[in-house]
Amino acid sequence: MMNMNIHAFYKFIIAVIITWPITFICGKLLLNSSLFAGSKKAKVTSPENNPILASSK
Repeated sequence: MMNMNIHAFYKFIIAVIITWPITFICGKLLLNSSLFAGSKKAKVTSPENNPILASSK
């Protein structure tokens, strides 16, 4: 994009439009992949059900 003869703002908009969906899709694929520890989705529990948080009261 450096050789494009358009304003820097338009280059920024084009770059965002192209890269945002690509990174979003890659992130979703990596989260659902079994190769990474992030594939196990964290369970959100209330503080009452969490013994660590409940004992700090």
